[in-house]
Amino acid sequence: MPNEDREFEKERLKRLDRRLRTFCNCSATFFQVESEAEALQSICAALVEGDDFRMAWIGYCEDDAERTIRPVAKAGVGLDFLERVKNSWGTTEVGEAPPGIAARTGKPCWINDISTEPAAAGWATVAAEAGYISCIALPLIVHDRRGKVIDLRGILNLYSGEREYFDASTVDHYASLASCLTHAVAAFRGHLAEDLTSGVRSLRATEQRKRAEEALQKAQAELASASRLTMMAQ
Repeated sequence: MPNEDREFEKERLKRLDRRLRTFCNCSATFFQVESEAEALQSICAALVEGDDFRMAWIGYCEDDAERTIRPVAKAGVGLDFLERVKNSWGTTEVGEAPPGIAARTGKPCWINDISTEPAAAGWATVAAEAGYISCIALPLIVHDRRGKVIDLRGILNLYSGEREYFDASTVDHYASLASCLTHAVAAFRGHLAEDLTSGVRSLRATEQRKRAEEALQKAQAELASASRLTMMAQ
């Protein structure tokens, strides 16, 4: 294998290793926090600790005249970005940023080069000052096994300092994380875990806890495999 191909593969494996470690940290967080607010803030913090993202924030959709997406948790660098750039889930120009589109469509929306994206012209300069090059917005909405929609009317937003960061597998990975977060928050609100009212503030003894534990075990197995591959590639 040529040296440049070997270096590319090593970098890819390192990124996979970081991604899976972050997923494991986020999954473990769901069993440690005791409130919705703590869960949201802890997830944002875990996502920026892995160095893949410069900033992570979560916003909830408001029903005010401007249809504001209100930040409720944030972590990383350049946090004043959220004060300088307003987000809306309405159909105005402000609502054409990824958070607004994701909120309206219920699907992930991402930009792999903010500097060249016409829809980002109004906030590209502010993003560049914060070191944001690519970004993704992930709606906090899932369907349970009975087909019931769980919609938090919220958006998980991630900003990377790398160009072309989001490919299909990356989008699927963080969409899965957004789904786990949605289930966890819904449990705190009492939609999925009846025992929360008796003081048990995790997903204990519920189907959702079982599913989350299975996802964590799978992620840990993938992490171990990725770590072995990384060591072999060095």
